Amino acid sequence: MLRTVAAVTTALFLAVSAAPAFADCSGDIPPVEAAVAKLKAGTDKTKAEGDIKLAKKYAGMKNENKCVAYLNYAKKHVKM
Repeated sequence: MLRTVAAVTTALFLAVSAAPAFADCSGDIPPVEAAVAKLKAGTDKTKAEGDIKLAKKYAGMKNENKCVAYLNYAKKHVKM
């Protein structure tokens, strides 16, 4: 029982301490934005630009989950 509690506590501590490292969507936007700028005009570029716009909106609102989701959509259009 004590080992289980210790293991769960350790896992939770690691998850909480690692969360800020993953929660930097606004820092990930510029490289994707640069890659989108290099795309030729077309459907993929238009969709990627829209996704980046939404990612920036949600980054400003501090909604990391939606920011990352839209950034990932943009990456798919750029094939990153």
